[in-house]
Amino acid sequence: MKKNNDGFTLVELIVVIAMMVIFIGVISVNIGRLTGYDAKEGYKKISSAITENKIETLGKAKMTGDIYLEIYKDSSDKNLYVQTIHNGRSTKDVTDKTKLTKRGRASVSYELSDGTKVENVDNSNPLVICFNRASGAIVDINDGYNVSKLKYIYITAGSYKYTIELVPQTGKIIGK
Repeated sequence: MKKNNDGFTLVELIVVIAMMVIFIGVISVNIGRLTGYDAKEGYKKISSAITENKIETLGKAKMTGDIYLEIYKDSSDKNLYVQTIHNGRSTKDVTDKTKLTKRGRASVSYELSDGTKVENVDNSNPLVICFNRASGAIVDINDGYNVSKLKYIYITAGSYKYTIELVPQTGKIIGK
């Protein structure tokens, strides 16, 4: 009498399930890298922070330079941060520090209107965005009356790149 062994054994089934779990785990960990999620998340949060800072500056600042933004990549944990500075001309109180990405794969760089590109935005060299209290224009933090030369902010992660275009004369931001 011959036995019919057409089905899977319990060991074979467990091995297949274990391989599927490992495969799904690797894919889910790297899905952010594959889709550019870190760059997109940073782009949305930076755009939002700039808009909120403009509204807060126009509504609450007593003078230009009292409220401004700093965007940087922390050198210790490699994550992007944006922080709102209040009383910038005197005590420099950090009132709102937000982590922009979860995994630390994204980076921020910017370009000035004269074509100069700044690649390393970190704790020691943050990107500073300051709005003029009266006009809403983006201005130089050291002199609140000279319009900033900031033209583009780039958020990159892997091969994904998001661009925020700024119109310094009006303070308008255009996402691309």
